[in-house]
Amino acid sequence: MIVPETSARFNVFVTLIYIIIICYKYIHSHYLRSQRLLIRWYFVANPKVLDDKIEY
Repeated sequence: MIVPETSARFNVFVTLIYIIIICYKYIHSHYLRSQRLLIRWYFVANPKVLDDKIEY
């Protein structure tokens, strides 16, 4: 009785960690992509920001 319970719990634990890792990778890559696009669009819309940063 003890062995199948622990193995089932272990399998559930491993699958949960696996799903969390996949979700984290997907969210992280999507977040980086959106951040790059946002930064690009921000500098395209406001080119003076780059000049101000270069002056300082």
